[in-house]
Amino acid sequence: MKKVKIFGKTIPVTLIAILLASGLATAGLLTYYAKITATINVEQAVKLDGKSMPESEITETVNGVAGSQIDGELHYLTNANPEKDAIVSLDSQCISGPDGCDGLTVTPKFRLDAIVGESNDDLHVIPTTGTWSEFQSVSFDYFITEDSVNTKTPHVNIALRDSDGNAVCLLVSNEIESTKGEWKTATFSKADMESGSQIPLVDGGCDDLDSLTYNSITIEVTDGWGLVQEGQQQIVWVKNVKVNDATTSWFRVPNANYGNEQARTVHFVMEYDFDIASKGGEYTVETKVTPHGVYTQGGVWSPKG
Repeated sequence: MKKVKIFGKTIPVTLIAILLASGLATAGLLTYYAKITATINVEQAVKLDGKSMPESEITETVNGVAGSQIDGELHYLTNANPEKDAIVSLDSQCISGPDGCDGLTVTPKFRLDAIVGESNDDLHVIPTTGTWSEFQSVSFDYFITEDSVNTKTPHVNIALRDSDGNAVCLLVSNEIESTKGEWKTATFSKADMESGSQIPLVDGGCDDLDSLTYNSITIEVTDGWGLVQEGQQQIVWVKNVKVNDATTSWFRVPNANYGNEQARTVHFVMEYDFDIASKGGEYTVETKVTPHGVYTQGGVWSPKG
């Protein structure tokens, strides 16, 4: 019988063959102790017209005359997430025109509804975060439709937060008498906001306004308290929101548990504004719903993180 020496000991070759066959002599290092393989189906949170990608890639064709504002079709955004608002923007790019895209401006235009028996509708915009001492004004263009009963401007709500990020004071502006059927601009200054309703959310919450911060501004139709009553019906279009004269294009799509369906649905059209010198022909514009983060509810709809 042939024998070999291993570690100074003489071992029959046949025994080594048996050990190799059993695997006892060649146990290598483990590559892993255990393994879990999961298949996870995720529903897209923000949907356009109730559809996710790629079904939400919608094509529309509209017609008009140079020198006028031409509205696209009515669309809506919803958010299936049960807790977090999505922060998005509507970003447009002209892809082609008869001789370039000169003379064309594209602007999102939001529809706010006040329906009897429902909560009032609102638009939540996200400005650059600042302290109340730095706040100057919020302005927006608005159009009250002819079939509206209420002819007052939308009002503005601003939740102010302490250094820990807690909402401690809510400022609610007064409404301004207006007229129907024409585009106008509403401007609410710092003094306008402070002369409206100051609602402390904690004891002393509104005592030192200038030390507080803000990072969301709400534009709301009707008076804002309770359900819409007879005589308050209103449909208002809003566009070109500015805070401290800076355009604010980010806005929130409320979560699936926010208010009623109307309050958590963002209705909009894209407005195509052509200069009267624009060339005739076919223009192609692409608008994307761009994500920018989340806004979690706390206190009076205040963001955290």
